Amino acid sequence: MAQIVCRLGGHPAIAYSWANVREPLVIQVHKIHPNRSWADCHIWIVGEYRRMSTSLSPASHDFGSIRVGQASNSQFAVIGHNFTNGEVSIDGQDRASFSAVKAGQSIDVTFAPVNRGAKVARLKVFIESDGPPYWISSSLQGTGA
Repeated sequence: MAQIVCRLGGHPAIAYSWANVREPLVIQVHKIHPNRSWADCHIWIVGEYRRMSTSLSPASHDFGSIRVGQASNSQFAVIGHNFTNGEVSIDGQDRASFSAVKAGQSIDVTFAPVNRGAKVARLKVFIESDGPPYWISSSLQGTGA
């Protein structure tokens, strides 16, 4: 539920509420009194934006034990969003052992350990939406052998 309140000269002039905040609302403000300035008109839009539920599948992935110099691949899917725009990145202390490439609606992730030991990182996907843009992520791990 969202609500618009317009005050003109300190007095409520317009109040409008709508329940479907996913549909665009067009507001046209006309100067209705020739002796009032635009500084006298204040508009507040109050409500809650609910973005669609978007996630990565799988939510986490363990590549297992891979020899240094070899690689293992896995595919991740963006669920609940048409992933045509946006960026993909790897974050974390061991990000050098992981790489990601956008491939249509999915993301190809490669684990190629640069040295021995446990490796952890995070696959991050930037989602551009009708509302505010946001990040979704998935945990990555593997062991360099």
